[in-house]
Amino acid sequence: MLALRGTANPPTPTPQIGRYLLRLRRVLPADGALAVQPGDKVEPHTVVGTCSLTPQKTVIDLASTLGISPERVADALVVAPGDGCAEGALIAAHRRLFGLRTRTAVAPFTGQIGEVSSRSGLVWFEGTSHEVMLPAGLYGTVIDVIPPREAVIEAEAVVVRGAFAVGGEASGNLSTVLSQNNESEERLILVTKEPATVDTMRRASQLQAAAVVAPSAERKDMAVLGMDPLARPTSHTWKGPPLLLTEGFGTQPMTDTLWELLTAQPVPWATVVARPDLHVFLLILPIRSLAPKDAWARFGPGSRLKRAGLSVAPGEVRLDAFLPFPLAVSSGLRLPAVETIDAEEQRSRVPIPELEWLM
Repeated sequence: MLALRGTANPPTPTPQIGRYLLRLRRVLPADGALAVQPGDKVEPHTVVGTCSLTPQKTVIDLASTLGISPERVADALVVAPGDGCAEGALIAAHRRLFGLRTRTAVAPFTGQIGEVSSRSGLVWFEGTSHEVMLPAGLYGTVIDVIPPREAVIEAEAVVVRGAFAVGGEASGNLSTVLSQNNESEERLILVTKEPATVDTMRRASQLQAAAVVAPSAERKDMAVLGMDPLARPTSHTWKGPPLLLTEGFGTQPMTDTLWELLTAQPVPWATVVARPDLHVFLLILPIRSLAPKDAWARFGPGSRLKRAGLSVAPGEVRLDAFLPFPLAVSSGLRLPAVETIDAEEQRSRVPIPELEWLM
């Protein structure tokens, strides 16, 4: 999960594209064992730590749920105590009105039925414990470990800030085509130059795409899919892959600059961060995934960067003019003075701004 510090600022023109030094704090959900040390090189699937989660426990009032007396609860069970069942699986049922109406109860999460009380009609339901393996999530270098939960990873990346996104976080390989015969072991992030439609998103969901990056979408289509941008993020019902819009709402195509970036060369790993609750709409492309010279030429303070939509001029450049929120410090970060120089000189002269994230 990716949580970013700060609050939203007024929106800026999108897409915004820049090169950043990321510091990601990877945190286990419970105390565990870290598998990395400072200086270790990591890849997206490198396990940085493991922990065991304590099983969930809850009490279900089956007598009230089924509308029966407490002593009849045991007979209504369709899963024996001690037997495992998946989340949403039927655990009890009772027919009423001569079999014309049936009340049911389902498992609140994956686990098993424990004790059954014939006095109160209550059933104790216990989840199964499971091991959590925390991946690095990107190419980078471990710069700090804080036992028993946390590791800090540093990486250079190109960050694309979009206009809107919904669906959470996802990672995978960028692709302009989805098919049922995906030869790669990685899930694919679909990139399309044309606006996303209802059919686009439903097909992406059917083919198990990791996410969809599109220039725009019509609000009516997003409402049909359960991701209405005018609704509260908590009311979104879309269960498919995350959607990131780089341009905004409507039918605009993707800019040539961004399309060229995403399709000119294979990008073996990228991450979509679609968090409308945090006003965070990002596509992260690790520099490790790009040809170094090409990445520098595109994302130094020169004409190419200006064409991408980020104004770079001598003097201070506010970081929160690029992103919709200040990061790392409450007042926002400021970059050192930047001169407009050609791509060949910038390797040794241009400082890379830093972002600190919690992921």
